[in-house]
Amino acid sequence: MPEIDGSDGGGRNRLNKIDYSSKFVDEASEVDEARHWYQKDICIKEKFPAWAPDLMRMMLQRYQHGFVPPVPKSVQTSTSSYLDANDEYAVFKKLFLEAGAESDNVTANDVLAKWREYEVAKDLCKPPSKPKVIEGLTVVLRTELVKTQMIAGVRRRSAWWGWRLREEPLEEEDDAEEDE
Repeated sequence: MPEIDGSDGGGRNRLNKIDYSSKFVDEASEVDEARHWYQKDICIKEKFPAWAPDLMRMMLQRYQHGFVPPVPKSVQTSTSSYLDANDEYAVFKKLFLEAGAESDNVTANDVLAKWREYEVAKDLCKPPSKPKVIEGLTVVLRTELVKTQMIAGVRRRSAWWGWRLREEPLEEEDDAEEDE
C-alpha cells in the first residue's frame, strides 16, 4: 500500500481502502476455495480493452442516475484505520500526548522537542516544517495553540491547554499484515 498523508482532508474524502478476502495464486495446485485462494488469470490485461465499453456504459448510467452505493462498514473501518496509521500527527498524539485538566498545558517548545526525537526515531525522510507540525497538531488536538503572552504579570509560553506529555510514551503498534 502506498503511504499517504492521512492528515490531508482532501485525501480522506477521496480514499476508500477495501480489504479483499481473496488471494490470487500462480499455480492451480495452490487454489483453495475455502481460504478464498483462486488461480490468477494471466490474460486479464488482454481482456480489459474488450470490457472497457461495457464498464464505461455501466459507470455512466450510475453517474447519470445519481447512484452512489453506500460504503460498507468494513470499508469505512479499514479506511479509517489506514488513514489514521498514515497521519503522523495523530500517531504522535496517540503515543506522546494525553488529555489533561483544563489547567494542564504542554508548551509548543516541549512538543516540538519531542517531535524532533520522534522524527529521528521514525527516520522520516522529509520532516515537516515547524509551522506544519504546529498546524497538524492543532488539527488533531482540536485545540488552538495559545501564543506567548503576559497573563497576570507572568509570561506564558505558547501552549496547548488541556493537554500534557505522557509520562511514559505508548509503544507503537506493529501493523504488519500477515500473509496467509
